[in-house]
Amino acid sequence: MEHELAVFQSIRQDLMEEMLYFAVDRQGSIIEANAHFLSSCGFQLHELGQISHHISKKAQNSQHTQAMLDAIRNGEHWHGAMQFIGKDGEDHWYRVIMQPVPVKNSKCLTAYCVEPAQPLSRSLRS
Repeated sequence: MEHELAVFQSIRQDLMEEMLYFAVDRQGSIIEANAHFLSSCGFQLHELGQISHHISKKAQNSQHTQAMLDAIRNGEHWHGAMQFIGKDGEDHWYRVIMQPVPVKNSKCLTAYCVEPAQPLSRSLRS
């Protein structure tokens, strides 16, 4: 059991270091992000605040985005594309896997992301 836990922790650490990573609490506040994610979106951690404030206006009312926000509120797993407005005002597309993690009487969600090499709208048409 200890070996399995060590392997899990090693994998989690590698993901947090190598991928774009952020964590969001159930109220939707981004509470943690690695340098890769911050570099990609152009913000500093203290500038991020609520994830919903960074979702593209075009995507805010979509079922897909609402499913993501519901998963955050409910502390549930979610995966899909996220259309995030960076500090530069441009759309940044991320493929995201959010995983609930227990944290002192609550849950936050850790998110591991990649930026597609081509815009998702183009790859979704293929």
